[in-house]
Amino acid sequence: MNHLKTLLIILIFGSFSVFAQRTKIELGIEGGPSIAFMQVRNNPSFNYYNPRIIGSGAFAFEYHFSNLISLRSALGYEVKGYQRPYQIYANGTDLGIATTYFQFDYVTLPILIRLNFGKKIRFFLNAGPYMSYLTAKKAHISEYEQYSGSALSGSVRDYNRFDFGFSGGLGIGIPINENWSVSLEARNNFGLLPLKTDNDGKIFTNSSNLLAGINYRLKPTDPERKSRLNKNSFSQENRITLGIEGGPNISTFLENKPYINNDQSNSAIQAEFSGSAGLTFQWNSRKHFSLRTGVTFQQNEYSFTTGSSSNVTLIGSYGKGTHRFDYLTLPVLARFTYGQKAHFFFNVGLYAGIPTRQTEKIEGTAYSPYSGGSTSPYVHTSNYVPDYNHTIDFGAVGGIGIGIPVMNHWEFSVEMRDNLGLVNVLAENYYKRTMRTNTLSVLIGVSYKLGFRDK
Repeated sequence: MNHLKTLLIILIFGSFSVFAQRTKIELGIEGGPSIAFMQVRNNPSFNYYNPRIIGSGAFAFEYHFSNLISLRSALGYEVKGYQRPYQIYANGTDLGIATTYFQFDYVTLPILIRLNFGKKIRFFLNAGPYMSYLTAKKAHISEYEQYSGSALSGSVRDYNRFDFGFSGGLGIGIPINENWSVSLEARNNFGLLPLKTDNDGKIFTNSSNLLAGINYRLKPTDPERKSRLNKNSFSQENRITLGIEGGPNISTFLENKPYINNDQSNSAIQAEFSGSAGLTFQWNSRKHFSLRTGVTFQQNEYSFTTGSSSNVTLIGSYGKGTHRFDYLTLPVLARFTYGQKAHFFFNVGLYAGIPTRQTEKIEGTAYSPYSGGSTSPYVHTSNYVPDYNHTIDFGAVGGIGIGIPVMNHWEFSVEMRDNLGLVNVLAENYYKRTMRTNTLSVLIGVSYKLGFRDK
């Protein structure tokens, strides 16, 4: 029954979940080079997809059921792809064959059963399924830079964004001291869902990874120490905190110059309200210092006026539009806390935002001289926003807030936080425009502390 409860918690909180029996929990990071290639399994004679050497990295979590069996997961960023010959033409001239490099960026979550052998130096075997989500695609021709870009092989929408498959590997773990260890593993991810189906056949992903890792095993609970602590106080003696948080936000995108419509009118953007919600994990390292992370679904939105729309076949149109961007955001924060019961805190750190969806909506009036100068209302919606990258957003995070204990181990918090983007979200264009995200959020949270520190 205890094992069933543990599995449910792990599935809910993914690679950041923890369980009260802290001697069984191990956290870490892993990453390294990989050989990625594509397979056309229903057309073995088609062999134009040659392997590429790329890489991957992840935050790892492991729960030890016993010395022999453990459950391991990792939320990570994995790059897959291939290289193949490509015929280049320019202005009707055949420039010859060049090597084209294709790259597919994934967020990957494996769920693995690990078998461990040995006492100090331990050998292990991993096996289990993995799930991946495609966030971006790039194409590059080294010999002809001017022909590189997303247009070479279509957008992300042309591919299956979800990948699922089997993961297996073997490796070795070497202890450094009582809590720290390093590991080295060879792992293969074998895709079972086609990335794309075209005239060549069904294309599947496959990658072989060499993963170097460093891991920390949490210290055991001290029952005597636990009994001496006042369970009604919400002190930092508790090491691990799990929670949920969410609330409204306002997005003020920062641009270096406004976009000019076809009628030469200014299309300056205006901030709009959206929202965010997510799961949180906090490691309370010291009385006044913690490390905090989590997984958050965040929406950024702005509005604009338009003198015309390239997406609607109209003569002389004007109206108001909105662009909305959905992100899966991973912040990594240092939290400083002051106070005993009701306490104040401030966060500072970095975040990475993975785009999952874009939405464009334009409402307005169209004027057509071909129908006697009549006007008519129109509404245009699309799941694609032109001129925007499908790449990961990255930036700095800062916030201040207050935490109030509600009951034994539970806390209510309110925080004001700002995510300042450092990456240009616009694709390259002739106008040299840049735009960066900036989101101010009010986050209301509920959290629960597990266990007690062992001095």
